[in-house]
Amino acid sequence: MGTLMRQAVCAFGFDEPGAAQMTSAYLDENQRSAGVSRKVGYQFNGRVRMVHPDGERVRVEEKVVLLPENFTRPPHPVRVDGADAFRTFIGL
Repeated sequence: MGTLMRQAVCAFGFDEPGAAQMTSAYLDENQRSAGVSRKVGYQFNGRVRMVHPDGERVRVEEKVVLLPENFTRPPHPVRVDGADAFRTFIGL
């Protein structure tokens, strides 16, 4: 379900407002999120070390980027209703 959700959002972003890229991030210990990112076609784009909210531990955030040519589309077409109104709303 997570892969399909991410694919639907990326298909919308690339196809409707014409995004040049999509970015995302996940904590390095979250291997399920990493797997979804890989399946969709995201590629590594940097790493950030952050202090955990407990103030004691360090967390590592993996940044990823998806370009249209690397996008693995969902098995079914994504249909969007209201895309023209959305483009107008965001000034495109």
